[in-house]
Amino acid sequence: MSTRLEESLGRDIDRIKQQLLDMSGLAERAFHDCIEALTGGNRQRAARMVSWYGSRAVAGLRYLAALRRQLA
Repeated sequence: MSTRLEESLGRDIDRIKQQLLDMSGLAERAFHDCIEALTGGNRQRAARMVSWYGSRAVAGLRYLAALRRQLA
């Protein structure tokens, strides 16, 4: 039988895993989209994508840092 603490930690670990999966998916899409834009000669589109995906990555890292502080 699991304790409340174990259940809470399990949920936190599941959220962290999901966030990491989401972030890795964003990184993969960003790489693909930016390469496509650059090889197509559209530097402005590539720059916009780097900016947008970068802001999403920063938000994800802040979320993970907040979770880490909660677990400490």
